[in-house]
Amino acid sequence: GTSEGACPMGGSAPGEMFGGSVSLSADGKKIAVGLSAMRAGDVGESGAGKAARVFKFVGGGWSEMGNGIDIGEHIYDTAFSAALSKDGTRVIISNHYVGENGPEIQSDEKNVDLFVGAFRYDDDCNQW
Repeated sequence: GTSEGACPMGGSAPGEMFGGSVSLSADGKKIAVGLSAMRAGDVGESGAGKAARVFKFVGGGWSEMGNGIDIGEHIYDTAFSAALSKDGTRVIISNHYVGENGPEIQSDEKNVDLFVGAFRYDDDCNQW
């Protein structure tokens, strides 16, 4: 195949391991990308990392829709999956704990921060 409008997409925070999952809209013009991990030491006090980012293909290139999807605090040591709707205006984000040394089975106590959320894009405000 050929590459159309290939350009680097990336996270904005140090340690933001961007690209853990991808989901494409039906027309192929929007893509949701989940983080594969975010390490606690890299998030810092600001919690700058985003659980997922969504991009749209416009004018021959990719541009971000909104400023990433933020689920609040405590996103470190987790991996995120993103599933995009057919029209690319809704996304489901879920996470699982991966721990300091990568994926492993954790006790119930360590899984208290598991998350599943649905987000709708507001085109007027350019945010999720």
